[in-house]
Amino acid sequence: MEKKETFDVARDELVNSEKGRVEFDVESYEGDGSLIVKINDYKVFEGKRRGSVVVNFYNVDVGLVRGENTISFFTETGTTYNIKNAKVVIITK
Repeated sequence: MEKKETFDVARDELVNSEKGRVEFDVESYEGDGSLIVKINDYKVFEGKRRGSVVVNFYNVDVGLVRGENTISFFTETGTTYNIKNAKVVIITK
């Protein structure tokens, strides 16, 4: 199963930052499969856990561009995750 969302990055955010982070809460999950999180098809997280998750990334590593970018949450077959409060944070200088 996949859930994909888009998010916009402004020119100033891209120019004045070099990193960011993904934050979300895993309230529960069922099954044995992992959760995989990708930004612009670059994997930033893979694992099985509950609670708050914070994943740091560098803009160049995930190919952030001015304008539209994507974040995707994947689960393996037979596995479901209940995710709340997901957000992408761009850290500016």
